[in-house]
Amino acid sequence: MVDRASSIRTLPASDYHDPAVHVVERDVIFGREWLCLGPTAAPSDPSGVTPPLVGWADLVPQEGGDRVATATWRGLRFATVDPGAPNIEAWLGDEFVDRCAAFPVETWAAGPRLVHELACNWKTYTDNYLEGYHIPFVHPALARAIDVSSYVVEVHDGWVAHSAQARDGSVATGAWLYHWPNLALNFYEHGMSVERWFPTGPRTCALVLDFLFADTGHEAMVRNRLDVEASARICVEDRVICELVQRNLESSAFDEGWLAPEHESALADFHRRVRRARGSGPLASRTGAQPVV
Repeated sequence: MVDRASSIRTLPASDYHDPAVHVVERDVIFGREWLCLGPTAAPSDPSGVTPPLVGWADLVPQEGGDRVATATWRGLRFATVDPGAPNIEAWLGDEFVDRCAAFPVETWAAGPRLVHELACNWKTYTDNYLEGYHIPFVHPALARAIDVSSYVVEVHDGWVAHSAQARDGSVATGAWLYHWPNLALNFYEHGMSVERWFPTGPRTCALVLDFLFADTGHEAMVRNRLDVEASARICVEDRVICELVQRNLESSAFDEGWLAPEHESALADFHRRVRRARGSGPLASRTGAQPVV
């Protein structure tokens, strides 16, 4: 039973496939935030590069195309078309920067890039990333590697941290950090993946992962390849569940529901931020905008 007194309602199901919502979010979210384009170093295997990544400018208002600002933070490239955007470290936030400080990202070597085309709205994928209770049902290998009962989701100002204890000291001992609106830095003991998902339409998005490794020697690369394969497997598993959820959202069987405070606090924060970004715009009254508290 959801405690409605301490919960918020989900975004309407139509927000996950309405073309008008897609257009507005492209403007008020992706046109006003810093977006991570990936490591400054070229990927070791560029074969995964696809048009949705190269055509990044299509994700933001065309009139802003001549005002793209770029920034580099710890070997990662960012871009924005908002002339009033804060500097990149201020946008990331002190707490997020501090949480990443233990990982010498800028010294790691670029690995391959993987791109997955998903038949789901970008918010469907975000919802999935922000909760951990689907892991035992969707990711059997990951569930065997970590103690699922120890899984913790911490909600901060503009970012979320996931952590769990490993059962046997596997690579799952790192940290998974999400930053609004579409960035995840997944840290492991020997490297990381830089994960972004870009809306390519009301019902589609492109999931892009760049890998970085602390050691690229012959022996280490065997382990690194296993890490990439494990990540690719998790992405495929997430794709299946996200596309199923997307079909359900489009079925008219569901409109709005309640988010559970105990397990979905990160989703609640995300839905609030989406509503706040749309503010008093043309969709505010239709989507039941609520203040961020």
